[in-house]
This record gives sequence, C-alpha cells and structure tokens, in this order.
Amino acid sequence: MDQFDVTYNFKVDGEKLTGTTSGPDGNPITLQNGVIKGGDLSFSMAMMGNDIKVTGKVKDDTITLSMPGMNGDGVMSFVLKKVQ
Repeated sequence: MDQFDVTYNFKVDGEKLTGTTSGPDGNPITLQNGVIKGGDLSFSMAMMGNDIKVTGKVKDDTITLSMPGMNGDGVMSFVLKKVQ
C-alpha cells in the first residue's frame, strides 16, 4: 500500500472535537461528530464518497487512531505525534 504524510488539526472545546485533515488527493476534509472524553476520541469524516468512523486514544503527545481498512478489509491503525 502507498504511504503518505497525514496532518490533522484538532480543536477541543470541552468534550467537542472539531478539526480538519487532508485526503490522499490533498483536498481538505472536515472532521464531523467529534467527541473526546478523557483519553478516548471519535469522529467521522467523508472520504472518497464514504462516511468513515474513526476512534482513537490520546496519551501525552501521541494519538493512536483506528478506522476501517480500504474496501472493508480489517482495520487501519496509525499513530499521530504532536508537532512541537
């Protein structure tokens, strides 16, 4: 599978999580229905014609995200590091 850099910009207001990322084509994607409670987060995003549900865990300056794999094959997980 091809690899590419991913950047997320998150904003937290209480338990509400909003933000953006960019798709494989470089176009911006708005995060929707975002919630963060303690170290758990979830949001959805429209990508390539599909509504993708993403879940994750926050620990220190690291976020681990999981989402369904392409074509429904398993789960894709990846780690985000906070830019200092």
